[in-house]
Amino acid sequence: MLSPFEKINQFITKYPFVIGCILIVMILIGIYGATGVSMNTTIQTPDKTDHASYVYQDYRDNFQTNSIVLMVQASDVRDVDVMKCVTAFEEILRQQNGVENVESIYDLILSYSGGVVPENQAVLDELFSKIPESVLAKSMPNNQLLLVKIDPTIGMTDENQQILLDTLANLLPLANAPPGVTLTFTGTAALHKDMGASLGSDVGRLLGSAFLLMITALVLLFHHARYTLLSIVSVVTGLLMTFGIMGLFQIPLSMATMGALPILLGIGIDYAIQFHSRLDDEIREHPLAEAIRITITKTGSAVFFAMIASALGFVAMQVSTLPDIRQFGAVAILGLVCCYVAAILIIPLAAILTDYKPRPVKTPKPGDRQPLSVRYNAFLKKTALSVTKYAVPILLILCVIGVTGLFVDEEIPINTEIKSYVPVDMPALISINTVTNAIGDLDGLQVEVTGGNLVSPDVLNWMYTWGNNELESHEWQFTSVESVATLIVSANNGVLPESQEEINRILAEIPAETLRPYLLDGQWAVISFGMNSMSLEAERSLAEQVSRDIAFYQPPPGVEAVVTGTPYSDVELMKEMNTGKLQMTILAFAAIFVFLSVLYRSLGKAAVPLIPIVLIIGWNGAAMYLLGIEYNILTATMGAMTIGVAAEYCIMMVERIYEEMETQDVLTAVLAGTGKIGAAISVSACATMAAFSALIVSDFPIIRVFGFVTVIAMAFTLFGAVVAVPAVASLVLRDKKGTTPAL
Repeated sequence: MLSPFEKINQFITKYPFVIGCILIVMILIGIYGATGVSMNTTIQTPDKTDHASYVYQDYRDNFQTNSIVLMVQASDVRDVDVMKCVTAFEEILRQQNGVENVESIYDLILSYSGGVVPENQAVLDELFSKIPESVLAKSMPNNQLLLVKIDPTIGMTDENQQILLDTLANLLPLANAPPGVTLTFTGTAALHKDMGASLGSDVGRLLGSAFLLMITALVLLFHHARYTLLSIVSVVTGLLMTFGIMGLFQIPLSMATMGALPILLGIGIDYAIQFHSRLDDEIREHPLAEAIRITITKTGSAVFFAMIASALGFVAMQVSTLPDIRQFGAVAILGLVCCYVAAILIIPLAAILTDYKPRPVKTPKPGDRQPLSVRYNAFLKKTALSVTKYAVPILLILCVIGVTGLFVDEEIPINTEIKSYVPVDMPALISINTVTNAIGDLDGLQVEVTGGNLVSPDVLNWMYTWGNNELESHEWQFTSVESVATLIVSANNGVLPESQEEINRILAEIPAETLRPYLLDGQWAVISFGMNSMSLEAERSLAEQVSRDIAFYQPPPGVEAVVTGTPYSDVELMKEMNTGKLQMTILAFAAIFVFLSVLYRSLGKAAVPLIPIVLIIGWNGAAMYLLGIEYNILTATMGAMTIGVAAEYCIMMVERIYEEMETQDVLTAVLAGTGKIGAAISVSACATMAAFSALIVSDFPIIRVFGFVTVIAMAFTLFGAVVAVPAVASLVLRDKKGTTPAL
């Protein structure tokens, strides 16, 4: 009975033009689907089902607006002409669909002046003098800066917020700003809009750079353009198919999935090189048909097993509670399959259609140096010989470094601050920093209050008293506190009413749009704290302290208060990245262990690639620790991703060693296998590192760091494949007498 790969060989050789037509259709579908790939710049919150996560989702659905901020800059924002301009523009903004509320300090001035902008500057200055400095500080921190808060409709999606932002930005000419007055929209929506535009241009530039570097590496290594072109055609086809499926199935392009593309580029070129190199070797000794058969059956199966092992590393990412990491893994798995299909079809098909001839090898004259490829193969064999001779001490040293790296990996800090992910010169980031430097964090910390009658005197008293106590206790962190209780107190001359009737009367006088961000249906309320800008670790510590304060000074019976909002989201993201990266690594390793154990039906044979894989992970952790590289939404995938990539190289090496062991003893097979496939693996690794290095030129710091780390990981992977694998194989595959085990 023919094996699946024998059947593939028969079909390709018998129906080459059918295969060609299928490839053309796949490419056209890929091009069509690629036009539908969308951009997503948000970092999604963890998918969790605990109570705190439920509260956060409830808060997002009912209260969170991710306000758009209109930043007004002038020599004096207290000028009458500036106020006329801004208040008139505020009215235009209020009329727009999707705008829930617009407010600024000017609205308070208008309430003092009967709804009319004073014509006299002295009168306006007098009205400003009536406003407490604490109130002014929140929206007019100095005379050169005014902030207008624009709340989108509650529950509006991030995508629709960006659409609304575009609509509002198009209205800026209607403001008729006086000379010297600048109006700029900023906030989270503006940041994501700029990120989307920058990522869109970054993708093309990165892929272009990756291709250029990869082609350069291949030309230098192959010394023949035609052979380079064949591998490039294969990987381009695989990427087009990947993009096409992403577009057809609405998988967005994000900072996470964008990080997967160079990986696919590197792995895709690796698959093509493995097929191409084996074909080139076999055609020197066999007719074309036989060379193709051997290539498909031998390399096809070896690369297939390597692909499965790599895919298992990315499958492990599906256990993550972070949607971005799951999408990263899904795109990687999809790309692996597409690149494999492209390589196993295109390389043999091109050989058939072009009557493939092997690369010319220049015969050196007496006294001439051997070609680089010959010298490198000799170097690999010599290295393997030395490694097998001193396998025990070499492995001991490598294990010590690897185990140390696994331990220090836990000490590597985690960074989830989105501002640190983007270019420092991004206009939206500059404007946000201007705002936060003046008034503190835009999002602040929220406490959701639920249960019972939240506008009863005892609950309102708790909100007001506890909120002010927190403001005093954390005066260096909190800048303000707002709630339905503070609104009632402000509307009642600084006094909290004692009777329900009086409370109801005052609530009826407060505009609905003013009340809505703090109270919903009398059963959901929010206490909102303004915060100074601080580190994620400081946010985490503050959120934990506020939770302890709630437990100490509990709300009335039947009422629950829970810390939520952006600080909660950031802290949870950090926690899930910390636990998730370990879970993904362990699961990826376990999955590959089971796969190899089943494949080889021997724990010893399975251990040959597994031990180097573990060491590579440890080396990578040690490098990140020593270089001071933080974990982020991309580098958090390094454990599982490294397992996936390292598995491919190590399994390819092991498969060739096992093939050589069919006719030779273990040590001879190790040397022969290392010499024959080591060069192809080295070429693949160099081309892959060239592709990965393109990430280093990205405008986004998060992508640059990821590119740097992946290049390091690939260097360790190559070292592990050509050094650690032969060392482990020479020890594990010999029986107690040092003879060849039965295969």
